[in-house]
Amino acid sequence: MIPEKIQTKIIYCKDEDALYDLYFQVEREFEHFKPIYESYLEGVESG
Repeated sequence: MIPEKIQTKIIYCKDEDALYDLYFQVEREFEHFKPIYESYLEGVESG
C-alpha cells in the first residue's frame, strides 16, 4: 500500500508492482537530496 503522505488517489494502474517500485525509488532518491533541499529552505527563510 502506498503511504498516505502522497495524498493522491490512483485511478488506474496497469502494473501495480512497477508503481510501487517507482514510488520507493523516488522516495530513496529524495532522501539523498533532502539535506540539500532543507539547506536551501533554511537559506531562503533567513533571507
